[in-house]
Amino acid sequence: MYKCVLFDLDGTLADTDLLIVEGFLHFFRKYKKEKVSLSTLASLSGPSLKDSMKKYFTAYNTDEMVQEFRDFTWPLYETYIEFFEGVKEVLEVLKDNKLKLGIITSKMKEATIKTLEVLGIENYFDYIVCIEDVNNGKPDPEGINKALEYFKVSKCDTLFVGDAITDLLAANNAKIDCCLVSWNLRGRLENVYPKYYVDNHIELKEVIFNGK
Repeated sequence: MYKCVLFDLDGTLADTDLLIVEGFLHFFRKYKKEKVSLSTLASLSGPSLKDSMKKYFTAYNTDEMVQEFRDFTWPLYETYIEFFEGVKEVLEVLKDNKLKLGIITSKMKEATIKTLEVLGIENYFDYIVCIEDVNNGKPDPEGINKALEYFKVSKCDTLFVGDAITDLLAANNAKIDCCLVSWNLRGRLENVYPKYYVDNHIELKEVIFNGK
């Protein structure tokens, strides 16, 4: 049984795919004026907003684009963000069993808090690391290491739960176990091999309580 579980947010706990797709579809239409594939839109759920803007909108000021994206999507949070099936149940069981819970996300702090408030789980986590809290985001292990220091827990007792290759790499770089989930729009990633790969919340609970 793991004693500490660190979660990614978007695509892992929170189903924000529609929010991100809606936001970037608007941006591609406005600034690129070209068709964009659903697979490209879906892939934008993992990286930080700043990295995505740098990659796809190189002709524009990154900070201004990030702010515009936030302004466009902010009113959509209540409509588009929801839990993946069974995730809240898992969090409640973990809290009842007094596990240490944290979030390591590439999301900005204001948006992270907003997401947690929409889902009603802002008080479930003892420690949250957002992109502004680190010098280097995932796949760098800095965020995970900050959480390990905060919780004073051993690496062998800690599990990182995410959905993207950057989550797996961050966990590997921090030398902790990783569990990837497949329940978002992207499904299972090809040629990616975490210690655990789960398809539903029941399997996730099994890993947390009976893994290692």
